[in-house]
Amino acid sequence: LRVLPAELRALTALTTLNLERCGGLTALPAALGALTRLQILNLPWCTGLTGLPAELGALKALKMLDLKFCEGLTALPAELGVLMALKTLDLLGCKGLTTLPAEIGALMALEKLNVSYCRKLTALPAELGALTALKMLDISMCNGLTALPAELGALTWMKTLDLHDCMALTALPASLGALTGLMTLDLRKCEALTALPASLGLLTGLKKLNLFECKALVALPDSLGALTALE
Repeated sequence: LRVLPAELRALTALTTLNLERCGGLTALPAALGALTRLQILNLPWCTGLTGLPAELGALKALKMLDLKFCEGLTALPAELGVLMALKTLDLLGCKGLTTLPAEIGALMALEKLNVSYCRKLTALPAELGALTALKMLDISMCNGLTALPAELGALTWMKTLDLHDCMALTALPASLGALTGLMTLDLRKCEALTALPASLGLLTGLKKLNLFECKALVALPDSLGALTALE
């Protein structure tokens, strides 16, 4: 499948559109914006897709956008930020992405954000701190990331933060101590991480802390002794 017909706009009752592994698709038609009842848009392994239409912003009912392994995708449209119903955004393996739009911070309903294995990402926008409904953030295997924005400390509903194999990450912001709802923190193979902030001792609900092969860590903060919920 290389092209979607413009007649797609007539499917106004459609709630799910699955285009998984349509590697020949290089673009989506503007007509997609007419599908205002669409709740699930699955596009994993659409490796030829190089961009998304601005009309994506018209999908006001969209709850899940799956873009896993859309390796040709180099950017996300700013219009993504008006998808107020969006709960899951999966960008796993989008190796061509170099940035996330600041408008992503407007996704007030977002609960799950996966940017794992986005190897060209060198920074995360500070606007991520506005995603106050977020429960799961997966940033693992983003080898270009050297730091995390301090604004992540505002995500007090977050349960899981996965940073494994972020091999260039040298430090964690002290603000992570404000993630009072955090239950799992995965730092496996963060080989450049030289220290942990003392503020991690404030994560009294933390149940799982994985530091496997954090080879540059020479000591742990005494404050970790306060993590009495650790299993």
